[in-house]
Amino acid sequence: MKKIITVCLFIAGLSQMKAAITPEFHRSNGGWFGYKFVTTTTWPDLNKTIVACTDPGLTRCKSAAIIVMPDGPSLTPETAETIGNIVTGKLTPEKTSGQLLYNETFFVTYSYNIDADDLVYTVYSLGEAKKQGFIQ
Repeated sequence: MKKIITVCLFIAGLSQMKAAITPEFHRSNGGWFGYKFVTTTTWPDLNKTIVACTDPGLTRCKSAAIIVMPDGPSLTPETAETIGNIVTGKLTPEKTSGQLLYNETFFVTYSYNIDADDLVYTVYSLGEAKKQGFIQ
């Protein structure tokens, strides 16, 4: 009987654990002043939030709300926008992908497709970056 109760408590505990949400940003075909469409979609079952910014417009590319990352600090819209600006500043025709550590808080991977004008960058908490093998 003790084993059954222990297993039930273990399963209940697992169901209460929160997995890390990994925000991924997609910027495509932007204009001088921003984007026409900015959407934020979260898939809890995939532990992923995607912020998609497309077509020329007047809206800045940032998440609509704070993205909670359970194993690290939350990612505010302002911080996400700052990270995006840093990533954009690092792009050159010769360097279209890379990684960076932001403020000793977030680890970022990025990739830019010049032909499609499509930038994708993913922000990880340091704990998640370690789990994924990006850092030690």
